[in-house]
Amino acid sequence: MSMGKETHYPRGRINLVKMLGEGKITDLSIVEEPLNLCLGCRACETACPTGVEYGSILESARAALVKRKNFSFPVRLVRNTMFKKGFPIKNMMRFTGNSYWLYEKTELQKVMRKSNALKKLPFHLGEFEAIMPKAVSPKHRSHFSSFVKVKGERKYTIVFFTGCIMDVMFRRINELSIQLLAEAGCDIYIAEKQTCCGALYAHSGEMDDAKELAKKNITAFGLFSILANC
Repeated sequence: MSMGKETHYPRGRINLVKMLGEGKITDLSIVEEPLNLCLGCRACETACPTGVEYGSILESARAALVKRKNFSFPVRLVRNTMFKKGFPIKNMMRFTGNSYWLYEKTELQKVMRKSNALKKLPFHLGEFEAIMPKAVSPKHRSHFSSFVKVKGERKYTIVFFTGCIMDVMFRRINELSIQLLAEAGCDIYIAEKQTCCGALYAHSGEMDDAKELAKKNITAFGLFSILANC
């Protein structure tokens, strides 16, 4: 156990959730930290000899915590802005990407980095900004085709999932992925009505919204094979 605590191990987390459900734990912070530090990779499931569905337990526990917790006004405002007005709305995500390009283009980025102002941002946003790739221009962003024809003989027809954050902040990776797929024998469609996959919602305990986004994507993609690089 790299964390040195039983509560930061799958078995310990499951026990905490059980005690919370039985009413033996009333302080949510005792459960919150161990759950928040879990990446949710579910690698523990492959190693479990009894097949415990840890992923389902983790998602259900996070959803239950969100329903019980009283968020402070700033945190509640940020969550509502991101989840209701941000990720699922393409125009808003496009605006975010274009704003980041402008932030780089006007050299405001250099000023912010030299002033160390980024270190004061909440939610580790400063650390995230430090590893961001170069933004694409609004003009370049508008030229994304809804269909890319195979280079050579067609072997597969697929729909490519662009994602929300992936498409806004890591657009070049999406483009290179599509080029590679075309070279590998794929006709690639970009479903226009696709939306956020809902992973960020599920990880944050907003399961009802995550399910609604999943339903929208099922409708958008139909029965095609789907590829994502997120």
